[in-house]
Amino acid sequence: MRAGDRHAAAEFVTKYGPRIRRRVRARMNPSMRRIFDSEELLSTMARRLDQFVHEGRMTAENQARLWALVNRIGDNAVIDRYRLMKRLDTLEAADGPAAETIRRRQEPSPDADSSPIALDEILDWIVDARDRQILMLWLHDVPLGTIAECLMMTPTAVRKRWQGVRERLHERLDGKLNDRA
Repeated sequence: MRAGDRHAAAEFVTKYGPRIRRRVRARMNPSMRRIFDSEELLSTMARRLDQFVHEGRMTAENQARLWALVNRIGDNAVIDRYRLMKRLDTLEAADGPAAETIRRRQEPSPDADSSPIALDEILDWIVDARDRQILMLWLHDVPLGTIAECLMMTPTAVRKRWQGVRERLHERLDGKLNDRA
């Protein structure tokens, strides 16, 4: 993996996936375990490890350091997921319906035939890269004015794009909800 072998990283995650999932679940309190799917967290960790290897940032010289890195990636994935859920719980009124729809689809359903939609799947629905950046920054509690500055756009343009993103997500998520009913 230090040499940039992404296949080796994939093999590592495949071989040790159950162990990684157990470790991540053990670090979460019971209320978090009800909300977070360890399989989705493993998928997030695998993508982050792959990116780490692909960018040549893998410097772990031995197994202990590799596991320390994997554990840190897992902790960060859980923290990011927790922050996302807290963010969705505390949104302003205008974004409330979009946040509620996303949050509702992230949580496990009591219906055995329905499963939560992964955030990565939701992000894949946003085709335009700028719209995806707007959504990700919004999820990290960045105000729309600041998003406009970051993306070198006018605040009005960002608000309009955000409105379109919210509407598309709401339609898509409601459609998924109805398809699974």
